[in-house]
Amino acid sequence: MALTSHKVIFVHGIFGWGEGELPFSYWGDALAQFEGSRFQAHEVKCGPISSFHDRACEIFAQIRGGDFHYAAPGAGIAADGKQAVVPRSRRHVPPPLLPDWSASNPVILVGHSAGAHTCLALQRLLAEDFFGVGSNADWIEAVISISGVLNGSTLTYMFGCDPATGQLGPNSKLLIDGALALVRAVSGGPLPELWLEQWPDDVARAAFVSGRDNLACDLTLSGCHAANAEFSSNPNTYYLSLVTRMPDKLKVLSFDLPVRYIGINPLLHASAIYQADRDDFAADARPFDHWGTTSRLQIDTWRENDGAVSAISQEFPFTDHQEPLGGEGFLSRATIEKGKWYFEYVDKFLEKDFDHLDPAFGAKLPGARAAQQQLYQKLVKRLETI
Repeated sequence: MALTSHKVIFVHGIFGWGEGELPFSYWGDALAQFEGSRFQAHEVKCGPISSFHDRACEIFAQIRGGDFHYAAPGAGIAADGKQAVVPRSRRHVPPPLLPDWSASNPVILVGHSAGAHTCLALQRLLAEDFFGVGSNADWIEAVISISGVLNGSTLTYMFGCDPATGQLGPNSKLLIDGALALVRAVSGGPLPELWLEQWPDDVARAAFVSGRDNLACDLTLSGCHAANAEFSSNPNTYYLSLVTRMPDKLKVLSFDLPVRYIGINPLLHASAIYQADRDDFAADARPFDHWGTTSRLQIDTWRENDGAVSAISQEFPFTDHQEPLGGEGFLSRATIEKGKWYFEYVDKFLEKDFDHLDPAFGAKLPGARAAQQQLYQKLVKRLETI
């Protein structure tokens, strides 16, 4: 059965930006590959360091229209920063992308990195009718995860997140400031707007940084475990995951040389090695109680990565419970089923290694533009044949 959706909505990851904010697009040439198809591709902006929940609320408002409602009316800011929230409107939000959004007029969501779980958070809120508009999970016909942090990233611990709680440590403000400076250096221009008005003063901002209602905490293994516990795949939605990874050795003829991550973006070299070499969690600092009880929950299976996320973490949600699985490969299958997760390793079908940045603004990176275009061309073709 052909897809009903004609709107494809792209959702960026951590430290990402919206259309026109920086000198080049977060999505490179991705949206251009949908031109001439029956789909209309759009990108949305959400808080670059805000929680999955807050980002999902912002996406809802941009698709359907209205204010950004983060919590029930009258909700305040808890001491640990768990509930941020006042309804507000955003002066820069353009007209809604799909004001008659419904189960009969659904959307396809494409999320890169943290954008993947942001899409799942939005579907959960729609299933709960969180916004009080009569919504359900069928408002989203397909979720496409690209380099998605579906089960957490061990890289978060390099930046000071506590392994057990996921919360940032006392030096977190310096780390955030440093990361923002890096974004500025890469963009060659101003920083993306942070969209943190729901944290209106210094006390609230302190609660935001040290609490659990921020993207750093959400992206830890414990943060994604909590998100997975709240999420259930919708039987009427397609779930497709594109997995990226880089080889951790230089292969010359039949020999593996101890030269690691050749070809990866220099910005990701240290982070790739950190994830590949990370020790296991201490017994009193495990991300959740059943860590280590299965082969998928062993640190050795998390070492292969794309510079930001372990490859295994990108396949499908499994840390709390395993979602229904269709298996590896969806681009060449004759049929795929709704309600099941399918994953595809990008390097296998493009015959080119892909790091974490390549599917996003890879079009601006040396040697990656043609491959990025080919990736999205194959995705468009698959969507047209479902």
